[in-house]
Amino acid sequence: MDSCDKLQQRLDLSEVELKKIVLGLPTVLSYSYEANIEPKLAAVQKRLNLSEAELKKIVLVSTAIFSHSYETNIEPRLALLQRRLGLSEVELKKIVLKLPTVLGCSYEANIEPKLALLQKRLGLSEAELKKIVLGRPSMLGSSYEANLEPSLAALQRRLGLSDAELKKIVLGVPTVLGYSYEKNLEPKLAFLQEELQFSKEMLREIIVKNPKLLSYSLEKRYRPRVEQCREAVVPVELVWKRASLTDEKFVQLIARRQQLREKEETNLLPHRT
Repeated sequence: MDSCDKLQQRLDLSEVELKKIVLGLPTVLSYSYEANIEPKLAAVQKRLNLSEAELKKIVLVSTAIFSHSYETNIEPRLALLQRRLGLSEVELKKIVLKLPTVLGCSYEANIEPKLALLQKRLGLSEAELKKIVLGRPSMLGSSYEANLEPSLAALQRRLGLSDAELKKIVLGVPTVLGYSYEKNLEPKLAFLQEELQFSKEMLREIIVKNPKLLSYSLEKRYRPRVEQCREAVVPVELVWKRASLTDEKFVQLIARRQQLREKEETNLLPHRT
């Protein structure tokens, strides 16, 4: 049995999954399973307390386990990241499962500069920085200069946010760091402002008060709900005031409001004598 066969058996890989790994790292074909592959799998699994399924997930996303030395590269990176953010073992595991490619990132050249720039940009405490990274681990894989800073600057400019307000929004919904401003945030803001007839000041006020409004889908939540409100002739303000409701509960809310409106209209009709 060659290394690929043993790897396939070890991780319970399908033919397609094995092919994906080999295409991502062709040199894995030349690695000794006993001397190179298995020791690394075992070390990472033990370090992060991974189940078989979790280990498989990481390997399918990132072949860094095989291409980097565990002792020289992977373990030191994990230790530095854990110490920098004050992460528990469970929190470190969460970050790696969300962003397996972090195992292949240089801490000194990639991760630490990014953390430092974001912390300075938003005036974050150590605890706040940790909260943001745990809320959006994938931000560790984004370029600060090409992705994070431009999105932050565009959002701040669009809403006329102070630095403190921008910080509040990011702390309230860390996932905003993963949104494209042009493709996600701006269309959403424009829709809310136009359809709900908000002034720029009002839009800023409601977003700062409830940053999670930025996390809801334009196409799956806001647009259909505006249409539902208009069809039922109920206040469109329900779209943002009750944005956190599930679709089922929102439909129930509209039905209640519609019944109440119809009852009030009936009561206003002149009584026949």
